[in-house]
Amino acid sequence: MYEPLTIWLDFDGTIVEHAYPAIGALNPNAIEVVEKLLKAGHRVVLNTTRIEFANGTFEEALDFLKEQGIDLAEYTPQKLYPLPFNTESIALYQEVFIDDMATHMPLTFCNQLQGTMVDWVTLERLFLERGWIS
Repeated sequence: MYEPLTIWLDFDGTIVEHAYPAIGALNPNAIEVVEKLLKAGHRVVLNTTRIEFANGTFEEALDFLKEQGIDLAEYTPQKLYPLPFNTESIALYQEVFIDDMATHMPLTFCNQLQGTMVDWVTLERLFLERGWIS
């Protein structure tokens, strides 16, 4: 059995493609994996720069997540800089930053913007291998 993780979850480039201030296209598999993390009892905290602007974009992100079936009650008061992605340190410290800006984060190509975003297929495989989701 594992200790529940604290997951610092970014929004733009992670849950959706970069299109700020708009909400970009949904990143494939993002919602499904976040649902599995929540179901497994992990603490998921929204960690997005959107909270730092009083322009309604943070609330739009929360509403978008709710529409997808993800109701996050926790969020950071300002964006925390993401630590590097490393499964050994995740296991040791019981926390992970899922953020396209995190060093060593698995990324995939984004067709719409010709850039990259978080690779949720690889993350799901890694989380399954570690037993953090089922």
